[in-house]
Amino acid sequence: MKTSIMIALLIALLPIPAQAVVNVALNKTVSLHSSGSPFFNYSDPYNNHADASSVTDGVYLPTGTDWRDGTVFWADNYEGEHWVEIDLGGNYEITGFKAQLNENDFYKLSYLDGGGQWQPIWTVEQILWCCMQVRETTLGTSVMTSALKLEGYFETWPPTNEFGSRIGYTSDNLFSVSEIEAYGVYGVPEPASLALLGLAGMGLARRRS
Repeated sequence: MKTSIMIALLIALLPIPAQAVVNVALNKTVSLHSSGSPFFNYSDPYNNHADASSVTDGVYLPTGTDWRDGTVFWADNYEGEHWVEIDLGGNYEITGFKAQLNENDFYKLSYLDGGGQWQPIWTVEQILWCCMQVRETTLGTSVMTSALKLEGYFETWPPTNEFGSRIGYTSDNLFSVSEIEAYGVYGVPEPASLALLGLAGMGLARRRS
């Protein structure tokens, strides 16, 4: 009995093998949500919209592609009217993101925390260039999550001058995404999982005795 307990403890204390950092969002389920008007994807027959699943298919459009050519696109009147959700299908430790978005807009990427609340993790600023452009970021501190949410929102950069007047370029209320990647590894097993592993070790030891 002592031997089986020792084996179980040793198994529970074994270091977890390092995992390769990969795009954990690849081919994961994407859903489109709206609290107001529908996505252009559904209501605009005159442009080449893409299915929601294209957001995680690992394929980037040629840089400079028009914002309504093979993308998921929408118009907002305020933050949160439309949003794109990615169900990762499990808990992952995320260390960075890469996304292809329309260039002259601001976006907010959020993650679902352990309490079921959306927390902002990446504010994507506009770049003064043309059409669909790739942006990426590495997080200072990794986050654990099972889902992501992308929103577009109004902003002016810089927000104001010394007189309080808004200056710079304002987001045009027209948003577009063709790809979102999330870099990370599968979540570290919780203590309960390690305990189960230890019990399995005890069972193995008993069968051998």
